[in-house]
Amino acid sequence: MEPSAEYLRSLFLPMDTPARVASVVGLAFGLLVLRYFLGVGLARLLARGRGLTASRRQLRSELLWSIAASAALAGLVAAGVQAYESGWTLLYFEVAERGWGYLAASFGIVLLVHETYYYWVHRLLHLDLFYRLLHRHHHQFVTPGPWAAFSFHPLEAAVSHAVLPALLLLIPLHPAVICAYLLWMAVSGAVNHLGAELYPSVADGRSWASRFARAAVGRTFIGATHHSQHHRLYRYNYGLALTLWDRVAGTQHPEFDADFDAASRGPVSGPTPDVQTSPSQIAASASMSE
Repeated sequence: MEPSAEYLRSLFLPMDTPARVASVVGLAFGLLVLRYFLGVGLARLLARGRGLTASRRQLRSELLWSIAASAALAGLVAAGVQAYESGWTLLYFEVAERGWGYLAASFGIVLLVHETYYYWVHRLLHLDLFYRLLHRHHHQFVTPGPWAAFSFHPLEAAVSHAVLPALLLLIPLHPAVICAYLLWMAVSGAVNHLGAELYPSVADGRSWASRFARAAVGRTFIGATHHSQHHRLYRYNYGLALTLWDRVAGTQHPEFDADFDAASRGPVSGPTPDVQTSPSQIAASASMSE
């Protein structure tokens, strides 16, 4: 039975006093932190203990930056709620209003729009100025752990996700799609930083059809192999969840396919965890390895 529209609308608290604004931000922050832990927990469960074990120092750093980033994202949620209350958004609450087909399609639209936006923002963040000011915190460790999924400077987190509340103004979206996408981001981000490849390679399938399907999934959705290459050699692999733009723009690591097959169902190869603080330092290590 579908919840009533009035009940769903009641979840968006009126933001007409500072206390109510604080309550919305606090509730959003709590849910975002919960999403973070759920995403990491699910990724570790799927990995069955094959993920890398971070040091206490690394774990503490990734946790603190992820919590700070969640606070920034809670601010974006509050902005979205305020836009809804002002009548600026195209949110709708009855699935029957547009049908289940549109509900599923709108998830794909959000995924593709955010992927496109994030890819180009990510490339800008690797310019030396923005890297030193913001993005270096995410690249503090060459070999990240799943807890690094949202380990960003708060300003970077806000900029990287600003397109999501903007979409509320541009296309009709159901709250269920927004929640599903946020959870998808949490799991996908943790999987990308897991250190163990979850997507199977061609060698894992028994039939031609299963080999093709598994290889297509593993080469379309970004996993640990793809993103580990980015952390080791920052000039490659800027995508968020899909390899789409890296393939189109020519920034896919030339050895990704081979490394993916080698790493499938095993630990992702890479250097001993270390700290890198600038693109020039990472570029130097890249030149040495090529």
